[in-house]
Parts: sequence; structure tokens; C-alpha cells
Amino acid sequence: MSFSKWIGASIGWSFGGPVGAIIGLALGSVIDAMANGKENPIIGERQTRGQGRATYRTQPRQRPQTQSGDFEVSLLILASVIIKAD
Repeated sequence: MSFSKWIGASIGWSFGGPVGAIIGLALGSVIDAMANGKENPIIGERQTRGQGRATYRTQPRQRPQTQSGDFEVSLLILASVIIKAD
């Protein structure tokens, strides 16, 4: 288990509060994805060109898949909204 996300979030929290923590968590996720060998960590998996390009009508409707770190980001956003409301 990589701790890049948590280190980034804690450094971001110390410098920028809740917003800094969210930005630090995002940067930590990018660093974690690059360490795992993903080619483009922001977009996700690399898409192959020209191999069976499907239009929006031929693709089956799928639910968006959750990724590692989605819960942490949602929790940080919720905490920042609650803090801002106070």
C-alpha cells in the first residue's frame, strides 16, 4: 500500500487547510499512479486508436467504476463543506 496520497494530503493540509489537503491528495494520487507504471495517470488507462471505435450508440450503458481514493476525496470534500458552514 502506497502512502503518497496520505503524505500529499497531510502536507497540503498543513499549508492550505482543507483545500490544500484535497490538492495534495490529488497530487499524491498522480505520483502513486506514475509509480505504478500508468502512462497517463490523470486520464486513466491508455486508449488504443483505430481498434473498433464504438460510437455512443453501440456502447453498452455502464455505471462509472469507482477507483482507489474516491472515498478519501469525498470525505475531504464533505469535511471542507462542514468546516466552511461553521
